[in-house]
Amino acid sequence: MIIFVVSAADREGFNELPRLIEEKQNQCSPSRRFVSLIFITKFDQYPVLTENDANEFQ
Repeated sequence: MIIFVVSAADREGFNELPRLIEEKQNQCSPSRRFVSLIFITKFDQYPVLTENDANEFQ
């Protein structure tokens, strides 16, 4: 399992997630896939990321 943590106030970091996940998949053995767990933290009153962003990422 690999845990990715990104701030809701950091759109650039959120946008990097697909690249980071792919990079880690390429580093792992093809016969052993891993589970990704993504935490979005720091929900401010006016977050940069929306719930819709998170839903579209799924």
